[in-house]
Amino acid sequence: METLLGLWNRTISIWEKTLFNMADGDPTTVGDVVLVLLLLLGSFFLIWLLQFVVARRLASSNLRPDSVLAVKRVSFYIILALVGFTGMAILGIPITIFAFATGAIAIGVGFGAQNIINNFISGWILIAERPIRLNDFIEIDGAYGRVEQVGTRSTRIRRSDGVHMLVPNSMLLENTVVNWT
Repeated sequence: METLLGLWNRTISIWEKTLFNMADGDPTTVGDVVLVLLLLLGSFFLIWLLQFVVARRLASSNLRPDSVLAVKRVSFYIILALVGFTGMAILGIPITIFAFATGAIAIGVGFGAQNIINNFISGWILIAERPIRLNDFIEIDGAYGRVEQVGTRSTRIRRSDGVHMLVPNSMLLENTVVNWT
């Protein structure tokens, strides 16, 4: 009986052992780290289970497989972010220390999205000015085809050989396009 009590006391002393102190003096213990690791492992299992259930339900619906995959990916990253924030809260890590990193990421996303925004605005210009219209026969970069759809991001052209081309809208405004119609 006494050895069981001694084992319990040693386990508690290890569990409560301080690994490091935060700037505000709050200690982070071995127990905190173990809880975060268990949270991560449990969360990955629950995320996998949730994605499996959602994917099966969505697969039996009218959604296309690419839409089901998009829902799975978005839900995975949202839940993963929530688990990460929860783990940092357990460890006592303030989220404000990531302000610089998130600012740098935002700038990177802005540069990455520049081309997408360019194509989006170009799509609205094409829709408003209508230099090309549905069923127009056009030539762009040596390819000939009929315009099937003018979207907000890209234009779908069916070439003479039956192949569909997705042309970014900015390319239709910045390059020479011959409209044979």
